[in-house]
Amino acid sequence: MKKIVILAFLALNAHAQYQYTISEIPQSIQQSMYVSGAIKEGCPVSFDELRYVTMDYYGRDGKTHTGAMVVHQELSQDVVEIFGDLYAMQYPIKSIKLIDEFGANDRASMRANNTSSFNCRVVAGSSHWSDHAKGRAIDINPFHNPYVIGDYVSPKEASKYKNRKIKEPELIRHGDKVYDIFISKGWSWGGDWARTKDYQHFYKK
Repeated sequence: MKKIVILAFLALNAHAQYQYTISEIPQSIQQSMYVSGAIKEGCPVSFDELRYVTMDYYGRDGKTHTGAMVVHQELSQDVVEIFGDLYAMQYPIKSIKLIDEFGANDRASMRANNTSSFNCRVVAGSSHWSDHAKGRAIDINPFHNPYVIGDYVSPKEASKYKNRKIKEPELIRHGDKVYDIFISKGWSWGGDWARTKDYQHFYKK
């Protein structure tokens, strides 16, 4: 297998440089994904179609941290550029960890407010593959930006964030800077859906 590794940094200002990597999925990560169930037989993509990316992000503690994500290869450059823009604006992110660290359990990752992408799963309540199963979706700060339909909120512990007027920097709203960063690269937002609102969910077909 041809090894692809891209190491890069973007100068954002005089005081900080944003760093990221893009590579094929390391064997150790492949094994972890199998063990956790993040990837399994029948998934709509193979490891060859995915990329392992790492990126700096601005933590809620005001410090720089390094996160990791698995995404579709076609979107890998989009993703590192988007997170570079989020880092430059100091948008606070709780964590960016692979879903493997939560046993491929989406609810556990949401409760932990973890930002993630790839997880080979179907859309809840259906037999259709989620965009996450293709590495074409990102859930960002999911506790602050829950899934809402009527009175139902997921994760349920985040019910207060059904109120989108709460003034906390992690909340994403239509037309704000986070929204504009994703939309400018051709992504769509679950918060724009008519019946349901998936405020954490950005995706690109």
